[in-house]
Amino acid sequence: MLKTAGSVSSGGGSGVVTISGGTTGLTPNTASNGNVVLSGVLNIANGGTGNTSFVAANITTYTGAETLTNKRINPRFLSAANATTLTPDISAYDQYNLTAQDKALTIAAPTGTPVDGNKLIIRITGNTSSYSVTWNATYTNIGVTLPTTTTASKTIYVGSIYNATNTRWDVVAVTVQA
Repeated sequence: MLKTAGSVSSGGGSGVVTISGGTTGLTPNTASNGNVVLSGVLNIANGGTGNTSFVAANITTYTGAETLTNKRINPRFLSAANATTLTPDISAYDQYNLTAQDKALTIAAPTGTPVDGNKLIIRITGNTSSYSVTWNATYTNIGVTLPTTTTASKTIYVGSIYNATNTRWDVVAVTVQA
């Protein structure tokens, strides 16, 4: 068990963390890559408002497979006034909102590197007239029909899920405002 008195600071470059002071209650273990991994409960002074505790085993990592409970994941979205071509970038956004669409629209194949199960939502709000909508062949109808025109002053939602088996976007939901 590592027990120290004082403070925790980082310095010395290359991710060096110095622990001094206070009782941390951490147990150092050497990982296979030579790094020292601390396990246990760490109490951190929280700007004079008391201590913040976390259990090292409950930290989410970039490469680990963890379960998040009671956590909100905000969708990444892009809004545009209207467009002639929409090329969704799945690495940047999950939802595209086209507002006041007042011209013909082509929905191109998404760019980026999708993974199986990625979701993509396209929301199109028509202007005062109807305009044509053309879809790239990567969008595959699954029990629905892709809209081929906007609806004047109405909103259309198109929901799709990436299918890595056939490298296509399966369109599973199409809804038009009543």
